[in-house]
Amino acid sequence: MNHPLAGEKLVYEIKVDSVIEDAKEKVSVIAESYSLKPDSVSVSNAVATATFGPSIKKDADYFVNKTSFVSAVLLYMESISKVEVREEFEREDGKSEGPAVIENKGKEAKAQESAKKGERKEEEK
Repeated sequence: MNHPLAGEKLVYEIKVDSVIEDAKEKVSVIAESYSLKPDSVSVSNAVATATFGPSIKKDADYFVNKTSFVSAVLLYMESISKVEVREEFEREDGKSEGPAVIENKGKEAKAQESAKKGERKEEEK
C-alpha cells in the first residue's frame, strides 16, 4: 500500500537559520552531514585537511561516508581544489597482531586445511 501522499505534488517551506561563511566550518558541517566527526579540520591555499584520529571507529560505514564527504567538499566548495584526509591508528594493547603473526596463522590454516583434505580422502577409501 502506498503512502496517501504518493504521486501528489508536495510544497516544502524551509527557513535558513544561518549562512556559513568560514571554509573550515563548511568542511566540518559537510563531514557531519555524512556522520563523520573529524578531530581537526584546516583549510589553507585551497586545500582542506580533515584528520580522523584513533578514537574514530573506522568501519565500512566510515569508509563509504569518507568518500562521499570528499566528493561533496569538492562539488560544493569551489574554493577547495584538493582534500586531504589524515587517518591515525593506534595499536590496542593485546588486541593487535603484526604481519608476521598473521602470516603464520595463514600458513597454519593452509596446513590444517590440507590435513583435513587428507583425512577426507582416507575416509572415502
